[in-house]
Amino acid sequence: MTRKVVAIVALVLLFSLSTGCWNRREIETLGFVVAVGVDTSLGATHWESPDVDGDSMPRMQCTVQIVKPSAVVSGERSQTLERPFWAVSATGRTILECIRNLSEVSPRILYWPHNRWFLIGEEYAKGGVTRVLDLMERDQETRRRTAILVVMGGRAWDVLQTEFELERTPSEAGRGIVSNASGRFSTVAVATVNDFLVTLASEGIDPVAMCVEVIPYTFPYEITGDVVREEVKATARLSGAAVFRSDKLVGWLDGREARGYNWVVGKVKSAVLVVDAPQSSVELDPSASLIGLEIIRSKGAFRPRITDDGRQIGMEVKISAEANIADVQPYIDSYSDAELWTSLEQRLEEAIKSEAMAAIRKAQELRADIFGFGREVYRTNPRVWKQVKDQWYEIFADMEPEIEVTAKIVRSGLKVRSVKLEEMGGAGEGR
Repeated sequence: MTRKVVAIVALVLLFSLSTGCWNRREIETLGFVVAVGVDTSLGATHWESPDVDGDSMPRMQCTVQIVKPSAVVSGERSQTLERPFWAVSATGRTILECIRNLSEVSPRILYWPHNRWFLIGEEYAKGGVTRVLDLMERDQETRRRTAILVVMGGRAWDVLQTEFELERTPSEAGRGIVSNASGRFSTVAVATVNDFLVTLASEGIDPVAMCVEVIPYTFPYEITGDVVREEVKATARLSGAAVFRSDKLVGWLDGREARGYNWVVGKVKSAVLVVDAPQSSVELDPSASLIGLEIIRSKGAFRPRITDDGRQIGMEVKISAEANIADVQPYIDSYSDAELWTSLEQRLEEAIKSEAMAAIRKAQELRADIFGFGREVYRTNPRVWKQVKDQWYEIFADMEPEIEVTAKIVRSGLKVRSVKLEEMGGAGEGR
């Protein structure tokens, strides 16, 4: 029996070795795509392919950002005037036609598995994004974990031309910005191609995507350091979220509203909230009016409230959070006082509830159920959902959700005993 197993394994390995190189590509022939963007072709000034058979179908503009290996130096740091990436555009009636036309101007074969970013211009997103996502779903070479970003007030082309001072390529810079905005502050709604497609295929929930905005500098300046190149004219900022109804862009969440969305769906990893100091602490030091709180843990969940006849539907939202005191303006040490501690926790609860409610109100205004309230109704009571799904957006817009927030201050952040409290006869360190 063992000999048979060994023989089978050997045959499998032999077969794989003999056939595994049939599609091998030399690395020197590949153009590594790290970001791709889609815009409407209106007003495009970049390379365009001619219409086929006089077809007047609206065309899209596809832009790819390709790394230049010669300009991205690893190991010993050096100076170069060469831009570390190449951004090139082509137009077409479909995304596949755009890619085909791109291949006609690219000296290398476009290689997609390293693509990290999929950017969509605002105007294109308003018309629906199913056409471009369809290819990404079907093509085995594209990554469904690619992040989706919508360009607020601009085009994907503009973002893919942007340079950043601290990183050699925009894709590397984008990864750092996303990490900060989502991981440390939770002010963006992160979504991948897979997230978007799964949401589109589900009932009772609408997609969101990250929002990116081009910020022009008032005056250009030169990139300095180990890389010396042309003047930088703009940078990009990530904050907020793009809101979709089905596959069409309908509006935006600002940074505060995006974090409110994350509170509700349980995606706040970390955050910093600034609240007013309790009145008693202000009396100790009248200039101490603001306290910064760092969220270290949080949970968010919701469940529907449905009457027996199914005519009234509400939503109960429960959020819990734990935080440390990170910043007091100016320094005071009065949080060994239980009443002050409780008062601060109440202020944190109010701040979280305010952000969550702001997100819900904006979604209701846009009539886009980005939280999945409808999906939760479908999961808990399919019979009721069948009755209300055709009128769900109206029901969602009129809903008065109940939000319950529980917050706990874990640590004061103090490392040493306050001299001020010692002078006042304080009873020890903060919690």
